[in-house]
Amino acid sequence: MSMSMSGRFLLDRKPGVRYVNDMSVITSNKEITRQNILDAAVGIFREKGFQKTRVSDIVAAAGLAQGTFYLYFRSKEEIAREICKNFMDSFIVIFETDPDIFESRTTAELHARIRRMVRAALAVFKKNAAAAEIVLREGVGQGGLFKELYENLIIRFIGLLRDRIDNGRSRQMLRVRDPETVAVFIVGLVERSFFFFMVMGKEVDVDSISQDMASFIINGLSAEI
Repeated sequence: MSMSMSGRFLLDRKPGVRYVNDMSVITSNKEITRQNILDAAVGIFREKGFQKTRVSDIVAAAGLAQGTFYLYFRSKEEIAREICKNFMDSFIVIFETDPDIFESRTTAELHARIRRMVRAALAVFKKNAAAAEIVLREGVGQGGLFKELYENLIIRFIGLLRDRIDNGRSRQMLRVRDPETVAVFIVGLVERSFFFFMVMGKEVDVDSISQDMASFIINGLSAEI
């Protein structure tokens, strides 16, 4: 009975040795390459701007052949969408971790929960500072695809927050006239604070800022507006 080359290879494998054709290794290498491309794109977008960046710039920064790029992404626009999607996914996790945050029973409880939410949001910004800077600069200042993605991102955040504030208002915990307006204020506060503290080069103490920001938000939520 004849045996294929792959069959003989499987019989010859030594226990405990990782071979380059292992699926786990292949998958890991693909993930590393994909992340390298994303990281390189973020760096080039930040340096040259999205509109002026070419795919050749990205692959050169990643140290890859241009053909390799297209195994992972169809275009630089697809990378832009992925950057924004990663932010959206990160913030949705924050919202879903404490979905009834505005239904707290006391002001002290609400303050503690808002502080945790704000701290988590700032931590996401800080961890992904370069990508966040691109989203803010390109989305606000340059227009085009990033403007569309940025606006969709902000509208989604405002909607998620508005619904939770509305739920809290129905429980008589919050004294706000328009949940959407308050949601706009809060999203704007967090976003602009990030821009000032991180993008403009001023180091941020996430714990202190989240404490102060939570107090600021509480004052707005508990007042007649």
